[in-house]
Amino acid sequence: DTDFGQEAIETLLKRMEDNRDRFVVIIAGYTDEMKNFIQSNPGLKSRFNTYLHFNDYNAEELMDIYRRLFIKAEHQLSSDADEFSMKYFQFLMRSKDKYFGNARDIRNLLEDIIKIQSSRLAQVTDISDEQLRTVNKEDVQLAVKDNYEEEHEITLEDVLQELNNLVGLTEIKKEVSNLTDFIKVEQMRKLKGLPSKPISLHSVFYGPPGTGKTTVARLLGKIFKTLRLLPKGEVKEVSRADLVAEYIGQTAIKTNKVIDDAFNGVLFLDEAYSLSDNKTGSDFGKEAIETLLKRMEDDRSHLCVIIAGYTDKMKQFIDSNPGLRSRFTNYFFFENYSADELLKIIIGFMESEKYILEPGGESLLTQQFENWIYTADENFGNARDARNLFEKIKVQQSKRLNRMENPSTDDLSLLKKVDIQASTDNDKTF
Repeated sequence: DTDFGQEAIETLLKRMEDNRDRFVVIIAGYTDEMKNFIQSNPGLKSRFNTYLHFNDYNAEELMDIYRRLFIKAEHQLSSDADEFSMKYFQFLMRSKDKYFGNARDIRNLLEDIIKIQSSRLAQVTDISDEQLRTVNKEDVQLAVKDNYEEEHEITLEDVLQELNNLVGLTEIKKEVSNLTDFIKVEQMRKLKGLPSKPISLHSVFYGPPGTGKTTVARLLGKIFKTLRLLPKGEVKEVSRADLVAEYIGQTAIKTNKVIDDAFNGVLFLDEAYSLSDNKTGSDFGKEAIETLLKRMEDDRSHLCVIIAGYTDKMKQFIDSNPGLRSRFTNYFFFENYSADELLKIIIGFMESEKYILEPGGESLLTQQFENWIYTADENFGNARDARNLFEKIKVQQSKRLNRMENPSTDDLSLLKKVDIQASTDNDKTF
């Protein structure tokens, strides 16, 4: 490949030396990229001896720029629009990435807001001068809705209560509580100037399927958000196909894009060991792992990676790469549900859809769940299988009701023992 850029650099360096008293050269760009650029050529380092580092604006400074731009555009913010905007800028500073555009982003935002305000006012007749100038809260909300939505403050206690309301998961609840306590104490030590350990959020979830791993991951995201560790706290669920490309050089790009999308939240990778499966002859999964490991280290204060899967396969996967073992410090083991817990889960499904179980139905279900647990292997789906059974029971009920002339509301709500028996007879699912 030709390198015309290098030719331009050499030409520039010569003119900077030959005509150094005739003109000034200022080069600008992102911090890391500029550092790499300067270090790439000894001539560059020797020519430039003045370095100015520009910090990001803080939320208050952004708000000041924002208000000044509105005045310059002969517009004004309503009081609630002003208050909402400040909340948005505070969120923006907590969740910014390296592409954050500071005042440029604010200018673009203002233009979007004014367009939205104009569209709203186009539907109004007899507009006053005050209305023409004023931007309201709804205008600002519409402009930022894809990035930020004002919400009621969720407390840590609220999220922990949501976790504790889940059926079973006794040990998981204890482990999450222990992690939460540790994080809170480390934050207090840091605030008081005491030595504190870097907080690692990256976690391994292992155990059989259908045991609540994804649900707990979402709750962990909420917990980290309430603790001000992850501004968004949202969970992005991905698999091998989301990270690994089909062609050389594309996997790192694809993996980095997925991580960027999960920035300031949780990246949840189910069946993570599929990245080390090399069934196609290519080894792009290894490239995805290396890219993930680097970002987990570089962006550890803006990202939580949770990998999940079957116990034995997860152990083999972690042991296959020293980098994996060093990055993941939190391990959560999810056990099979008991028969009683599966009963509570399926009853919960029924209650959520306003079904009533005929007396004696619970004992039939418990017997079925005990049979499942007795014969369970690594493919036993726990709550997932309970959900499938519930769907089968509804199908059997619909068959029975379709033979009735005019089913009543009670008939439509009642799940009978015969529906359960028909759903569990000759069960070949397991």
